[in-house]
Amino acid sequence: MKEWAQDIRAPLENKAGMNRATRKIALALLWWAAAPGCTGGLSPQAQSLLSEGDKVYRKGDYKGTIEKMNLFVDQAGSSRRAYEGYYLRGLARLQLGDKAGAKSDLIQAVDRGGSETIMSDALNKLGDLAWEENDMETAAGRYAAALHHVKPGEKPADYSYYQLGSTLQREGKWSEADQQFSKLGFYFPSGELAQKAAARINSRAWTVQAGAYADKSRAQEAAERLKKTGMPAHVEPAMDNKNVSFVVQVGRYQSHQEVLKALERIRQDVKDAFVTTAR
Repeated sequence: MKEWAQDIRAPLENKAGMNRATRKIALALLWWAAAPGCTGGLSPQAQSLLSEGDKVYRKGDYKGTIEKMNLFVDQAGSSRRAYEGYYLRGLARLQLGDKAGAKSDLIQAVDRGGSETIMSDALNKLGDLAWEENDMETAAGRYAAALHHVKPGEKPADYSYYQLGSTLQREGKWSEADQQFSKLGFYFPSGELAQKAAARINSRAWTVQAGAYADKSRAQEAAERLKKTGMPAHVEPAMDNKNVSFVVQVGRYQSHQEVLKALERIRQDVKDAFVTTAR
């Protein structure tokens, strides 16, 4: 499991699944908004804008969604359902790569309160944005807050647990991270994220993986080549889908900043080396 992709861009590793979940949330929200009699205090014009925003979002017209939600927010910004417009506009802006605009809208949606499902999703996305800004403290707070809006055994709690655990590891809070990974394994034992959490739980340091081999002797040869360049390489067995492999690990680092510096050096010899956790 490539921790470089997993850790440095952890919020993106399950992005396809999260996007599908978000789409379901958005469509469920807007189906409800468009249902007869479900105006929630909105004017007919505002109700129409929300429904139209749903349609263009379904079609992938994110610029059109933003235009509709701009009008919706102007008209219904003081209503109790304004959060829906901010949320949907935030999703559209995120799709277009406007992270600052998405962040502002998602914060507005969370601050105004509303559907627990939408609150959880919005907070997870705010956590992802904070992660990408390398603001681990804020990211951890967002993921933890997301868990307050969803039942422990219901999605997307699995994503929140995993991301919170990964964020805590980045902060060096290894024991606290284990608690989140344990909850993930308990509530979602057969899930993909639970398997990834199992590979990270009980870790207490960072290392760089510089190769994986089915044959132990080949792994040892690779480690010896690295040792000749002055790198503290060694071989560890690893289990993946019931298959045993032998991975070459280099060093053991207490902080994430240290391991990133080491990674730069190691990649001069091993281009596909990446960061992973170590027990």
